Amino acid sequence: RNRGDTYFGDDDCFLFRLCPDIRMYRPSNNSNRRFVFFRGIPTGKVRSDLSLHGWGFGGVARSPRLFVRGTFDDCTAAVRDTTYDHGPLLSTEDVTNSTVRFDIESLEVWGVGADNIIEKALHLYGGYRQTADAALEKARTVDKAQFMADFKSGLFESNFFAHRQQMQMGRGGGLLGGGV
Repeated sequence: RNRGDTYFGDDDCFLFRLCPDIRMYRPSNNSNRRFVFFRGIPTGKVRSDLSLHGWGFGGVARSPRLFVRGTFDDCTAAVRDTTYDHGPLLSTEDVTNSTVRFDIESLEVWGVGADNIIEKALHLYGGYRQTADAALEKARTVDKAQFMADFKSGLFESNFFAHRQQMQMGRGGGLLGGGV
C-alpha cells in the first residue's frame, strides 16, 4: 500500500539477515511507517541528486536503514532507524558504527504472496517472454533475396562486389589477357 509519495508497505514488512546468524527486524512499536521505497532515474526534469536512485528500506528518504543503489555499488546499511527494530544487517557491522558501505556482487530476488498473485505475475512474464522471443526470432530471420538485392542496388555502401570489377579490369587497370 502506498504510504505517501514514495513509501510502500505495511506492518507485515521486515528486514532480515542470514549470516553469521539469522535475524529478523520487524517494524518497531513507534514505527514511522516508512517501510520501502523505490526511486528510479527521473524522466523529463533531471534532478541533480542521482545518489538516491534505487531501493530504500526504513529510515527517511535521505538516510534509509538499508539502501541498494540501482548500480549495486556503494550501498549502505545502518544498525538502527525509526522504522524497524535495531540490529546489524551485515556481518561486518559494528553496533557502534552508524552506516556501513558495501557493494553487491550477486542478488537473488524472491516473489512472495498469495498463489493467485504469483500465478498472475508468472502469466504476465510468460506473455512478455513470448513477445520478446518472437521479436528476436523475427530479427534473426533475414530475407536473403531482398538482402542481396539491397546490396547490388547500392543501398548499402560496400565494396562487397568490387572484386568482380577488379577481375574484369585487372589490377593494373587494363583488361585481363590484353597483354602489354
